[in-house]
Amino acid sequence: MRSLPRLATSGLTTEWFSAAGQHPTPRIQLNYSDAIKSLVAAGYGAALLPQEPSRSSADARIVTRALRPALWRQLGLAFRAGTVERPTQYVLDVLRSLRLS
Repeated sequence: MRSLPRLATSGLTTEWFSAAGQHPTPRIQLNYSDAIKSLVAAGYGAALLPQEPSRSSADARIVTRALRPALWRQLGLAFRAGTVERPTQYVLDVLRSLRLS
């Protein structure tokens, strides 16, 4: 099982496994993490999902592990063109201050 969106996560996981000489084929592809977690909890396999640091699994049948090496993807930022409102500007400023060199 693998989480979508296809273009981001799917391509990254394929490259990640290929670099290790592995070529798994997902049997089920869904774009709803909770549905995937339900299938995993029921014993239908394992899944690669984005980490949700603010949510812990309420289901004791699910165990999460960090990937090693870590799997990273580049994200974009979308906001309305024109005059930027104060809260949006604050978020943009914070994100710019966190930018990696």
